[in-house]
Amino acid sequence: MSNGNTTAEDSRELLRRRCLELGMTSDEIQAAGDDLAGAAVRRIFAPSGMQFTVADVSHRAHVSEELVERFARACGIAKPDLVDIIMTEREVELVTFLAPAFDLLGEEAVLQLLRVAAAAIARIGDMTISTFSTGAGARATRDDESGLLLLETNLAAAEMLPQFGDLLTQMLIRHLGQEYRQMNEQTLSLALSAGVDASQMAIGFADLVGSTRLADRGSLAELNSALNAFEQTAADTVRANDGRVVKFIGDEVMFRADSADAGCTIAIDLIETLRSDDLVPPIRVGLAFGDVLTRSGDFYGPTVNLAARLTKLAPMNGVVATAETVDALSTPNQFDIGTLGAIKVPGLDEPVELTNLSSRSTPYESGPRPSRAT
Repeated sequence: MSNGNTTAEDSRELLRRRCLELGMTSDEIQAAGDDLAGAAVRRIFAPSGMQFTVADVSHRAHVSEELVERFARACGIAKPDLVDIIMTEREVELVTFLAPAFDLLGEEAVLQLLRVAAAAIARIGDMTISTFSTGAGARATRDDESGLLLLETNLAAAEMLPQFGDLLTQMLIRHLGQEYRQMNEQTLSLALSAGVDASQMAIGFADLVGSTRLADRGSLAELNSALNAFEQTAADTVRANDGRVVKFIGDEVMFRADSADAGCTIAIDLIETLRSDDLVPPIRVGLAFGDVLTRSGDFYGPTVNLAARLTKLAPMNGVVATAETVDALSTPNQFDIGTLGAIKVPGLDEPVELTNLSSRSTPYESGPRPSRAT
């Protein structure tokens, strides 16, 4: 294969030279064989510079060796069963930087924060690799079999990482400003007495009705397009109504809102927006309002569990909400509310008073309704 005046052999020779410039030895290049481009890419993202043992880090950062080990495992630097932990200069700087935070916030709180951050970074990393592999990486591999173009594309992407890190920092600052919550008397009392962050909020789950059938009968490309459209619309709709996407769980999105009004509006807007999207199957939404425990960026408690279960009771393109959600509305007249009565919810011992919701302008599509408890 040739690329203009450059032959395939020329490209392979240029790749070898580029690998030498990156610090690979002749023996490493020879050992890599046909995977030379892959070995070079791994070299780009491998830790570099001086390396330090746990004892070194402990001495430089003025913290205990046990804390250094726990830091490394919380960040994903070391696996739980790894005995010899080796850290880079930059990671030593992070431990030193965090030393005052351990004193201010407490070791357990900081380590938990690091675990959450590591999980989020792992997800971002997986998404980055997937996006690169199906886009720029695939094109580079197609256009140059030698691997040189793939290596150069990875180098260009790596150069963008510091700016991407700055962007993540700015996003965090903006999020902190938007999500800052004044503690009321109840939440402050719980925080002081029990050490928990609890408050009242609306929790909703929106579930794609026909995604399993789409996955079984459609192509992976169709499934990917449907999930992309669902996630984008869900994120935009939730944010537009001052809510927050907590997480996507397969073909389901979990969202939260500070008021019952916002939660109901999000649920109904999701249905009305996705109803006209031919790519996305119909959805159903379960919604509950009540006391919720906030922990590690996620939400827990009976309110959350109930909202998740209610999705299974909602009709296609319908919302089922608890009676407590309706009672908490400040402007109930903006919704069409239908009383379902006391319904047996799977997994719960006692029936729950439920309602269905829609906007006054758009009725539900026909579908099965939950059966009343007898």
